[in-house]
Amino acid sequence: MGHRHSGPEIAPSVDAALEGVSDGASILVPGFGPGTPWNLLRALHRRGTRDLTIVANSVGYQSPRPDVKTIGDLVADGRVSRLVVSFSASTRPSIPGPAEQAIRDGRVRCELVAQGTLAERIRAGGAGIPAFYTPAAAGTALAEGRETRLFEGREHLLETAIVADVALLRAHRADRAGNLVYRRAARNFNPLMATAAALVIAEVEEPVAGRGAIDPDHVQGSASVAGRLSREQMAGVIARRLRPGWVVNLGIGIPTLTSSFLDPRDGILLTSENGVVGYGALATGADADPDVVNAGVQPVTLDPGAAILDHAASFALIRGGRLDCAVLGAYEVASGGSFANWSVRGEDGLGGIGGAMDLAQSARRLWVVMEHTTHAGAPRLVERCSLPVTAGDGCVSLVVTDLAVIEIAGSGLVLREHAPGVDPERIRALTGAPLAVHGDLVPMSL
Repeated sequence: MGHRHSGPEIAPSVDAALEGVSDGASILVPGFGPGTPWNLLRALHRRGTRDLTIVANSVGYQSPRPDVKTIGDLVADGRVSRLVVSFSASTRPSIPGPAEQAIRDGRVRCELVAQGTLAERIRAGGAGIPAFYTPAAAGTALAEGRETRLFEGREHLLETAIVADVALLRAHRADRAGNLVYRRAARNFNPLMATAAALVIAEVEEPVAGRGAIDPDHVQGSASVAGRLSREQMAGVIARRLRPGWVVNLGIGIPTLTSSFLDPRDGILLTSENGVVGYGALATGADADPDVVNAGVQPVTLDPGAAILDHAASFALIRGGRLDCAVLGAYEVASGGSFANWSVRGEDGLGGIGGAMDLAQSARRLWVVMEHTTHAGAPRLVERCSLPVTAGDGCVSLVVTDLAVIEIAGSGLVLREHAPGVDPERIRALTGAPLAVHGDLVPMSL
């Protein structure tokens, strides 16, 4: 089970669950014996993913069994470039194994951390706390060259939070909402790591249950609190930025979800290219009229005073400069404000232009909502669009992704808000263009 860009998903196989894990990823791996995601580790080893940073309690032994792969196996096989662990070697005197030898030889960088501090650094990362002081390891080799302070006459060591690209978890039960339950001591690092990664992947012992099958009082963690926002949360971020009295067009995809987060009393007039003016939330059941739909052909409710225009009149409204804001999806957005959302092919003429080119040239504001990266991990925010553009530089002024709210100004991309638990530097690393950080950077309000 995974939680990535679009909310909790049930992967058809363990290999499919790891498709979003690319070379160079940082990965949180729980376990203290129980709670170790053995199936995910074996699949990760099988994929051949390299240059990994692993955060875990222990490197662990190398397994003599071909059907079991550990962090030690990943290290020994040259897949890991950096470790952040509490145990880097066996506690028993012995000849070092290949994993330990790789650390000794300097082929793998290793940061040793006191176990309680490791847990707290991960918890801090998930809670948005950048750093904290602790007396653990003060006055030891681990503190050499590090910042310390005295509190009540006692030396404390400054420790920084840990966030990662991926958390590989093991849960006893899960439901389709992403709620997780761990069994006894298998809980250990699992709930902490679920909050401190952009992508959470959990292997689950029992079949995944339906939404609501797990008593809320029994939920011990949730994939849905991971750093990346769901599609619905992204739409909610857009909704909170719209202003009363605006005339707004919502494009297909994630933008259409925005209507369900708006209150008719706000006086925001929603329009669709098909001529529906003054619609509201997505409609279901008896409220759904198949002849009243939004740009995504989804049934919607009509607000009091709504009107239905023909197509020509609808686009006359758009081209006449009456739109305060258009919200569209995109494949790519460039730092100069151009964007691409109609074709992923290029020169064969295949694609779906729809009304996007009209909207891009006519709306007073053009906002884009999209996932920050492709499913392969490539950035969607780039210096220049590689796909055919829908409109040139200067069109897009705001981008909302599952990781960030980014403004586009004359100087380029500016990070204004970050998803909870996601470090701004990680957002920079996943952005294919220079990204400035605003002085008043805040977490996204969900």
